[in-house]
Amino acid sequence: MAYNPRQHTLLVVGGNGFVGSNILQRAVAKGIEVRSLNRSGKPTWGDQVPWVEKVEWIQGDVFSPTDLAKAVDGVTGVITTVGAFGSNEFMQKMCGDANIEVVRAAKAGEVDRVVFISESRVGKDIPTWAPLYGYFNGKQRVEDAIAAHFPTTGVCLRPGMIYGTRRVGNYLLPLQCSV
Repeated sequence: MAYNPRQHTLLVVGGNGFVGSNILQRAVAKGIEVRSLNRSGKPTWGDQVPWVEKVEWIQGDVFSPTDLAKAVDGVTGVITTVGAFGSNEFMQKMCGDANIEVVRAAKAGEVDRVVFISESRVGKDIPTWAPLYGYFNGKQRVEDAIAAHFPTTGVCLRPGMIYGTRRVGNYLLPLQCSV
């Protein structure tokens, strides 16, 4: 039987970010039904690119069980891209706890597959005193949660460098990030 993208609905958590918006754009181009959970809902620059209108935007919080349950309802796959930089405590929360909540909600919602955008150095021995310890350790904790909840249908992608152009309001900003 041939793969039919219209039989699936994909949730991208963090779809307003650089990685998430690129995933959404490509999913729409392939004819996949997509929705995105974000703190701000539909991006303010959405009227400038036509693919944005083909996404179901949900304004919500990954730390709200109600918002997450609504977002995962009826989807067959989840890609979570939530992440941020700041203090180690903040990075543990945003790179770790936020994505773990998504994984748990996907499990409770009986989602078939989960993909997490991690980082190439996760799993290495990062000392607790390192400035980005919270970033790496948070992502490692998410990988562990995916292994526990989706042992055969969970995927953790570990890109080494992310670069391109990110739209912020009416501006296109070059982005090159290597942590």
